[in-house]
Amino acid sequence: MILKSIIIAALLIPSVSISSKTLAQQQKVDKKFSSDEFRGPQMEKREAPKYPISMLKLGHTGLVEIEITVDETGTVKNAVVIQSTDPDFEKNSLDAVLAYEIKPATYQGKDVSSRDRIVVRYEVEVRTWNEVGRNFLKIYRKIAKELEKDKPNEKKLSKLFKRADKVYLLTMYSLSRLKLAQAKFSEHFKDQRTQLKALTELVLFEAKYLADSERQQVLTSIVKHQINLGFYGEAIESYSTLQKEFPDAIKTVEPVIQKVNAILIAEQSYVRKFQTDQRGNDFVELTNPAFFFQNTSGVINKLKLRCQTRSTELEYSPENDYRLPPSWGKCSLQIIGEPGANGELIQVW
Repeated sequence: MILKSIIIAALLIPSVSISSKTLAQQQKVDKKFSSDEFRGPQMEKREAPKYPISMLKLGHTGLVEIEITVDETGTVKNAVVIQSTDPDFEKNSLDAVLAYEIKPATYQGKDVSSRDRIVVRYEVEVRTWNEVGRNFLKIYRKIAKELEKDKPNEKKLSKLFKRADKVYLLTMYSLSRLKLAQAKFSEHFKDQRTQLKALTELVLFEAKYLADSERQQVLTSIVKHQINLGFYGEAIESYSTLQKEFPDAIKTVEPVIQKVNAILIAEQSYVRKFQTDQRGNDFVELTNPAFFFQNTSGVINKLKLRCQTRSTELEYSPENDYRLPPSWGKCSLQIIGEPGANGELIQVW
């Protein structure tokens, strides 16, 4: 088995690429700010992460989405994994991102802290098609065939997915097919929050790995799930992406988005349920200037705010009411605690 993995690795050319939603370009700003007031952070120096040996031996590709906070000096003060296709890719990604050298964002001519989302892509170029590639295809075809049934077998599919995760040679295209299948599996057997997680992983893939019809369906489904779950801040962001990429597709979600906007314009309070993931994190895109917690279960250790012009850590207490200054701009809240901690975040005006 060791010899086989060495031979396979010799047939692969690994590469790592990094993309950012805002670095090296104008950062999307809140309506309160003009483009003359706020300028996003600029990348000055970075090195690609090392390809994890465990994943290279398997010939596996992977994706990691990381949110970073850049302080007033351009130092990356905090980096946290939002999601990834495999945990083995996470550590090297975080180590590399924390070593970035960045020119800080500015607001009204002054250096300010800012936040950004980065996607790290680990890929292998296959020099020759071989038996290990065909092995994945055999498993994938069995998965696809089972999912086409009116009543797929959950136990059988779970075993097939485990086999696919361990197969030698998993290219980025193969990984995209596998993640699409897992999203369909979640539709059949998982709760809405798990379905949403499976769908958001698919957004990490570059356009060349998903057909336009597939990406459109994924983005549309994400918006619908986020609205059904009460994730209004996230839904508005996803709707904006859908509108930009597929303007004709917004008709299916426009009525519910209008209801969400009506709630926000009327400055109504609303409940946003949260639950920390296996890393002990949950992330909330805040829409209202104030919030508090209720009906919490499990341990919540602290809160981190990442806003357009300010980032800070807050002490958590179920008795606290939190209010944010308008000058901080658009904010994202990270809830940190033990895995599975949950409750309700009430956003108010």
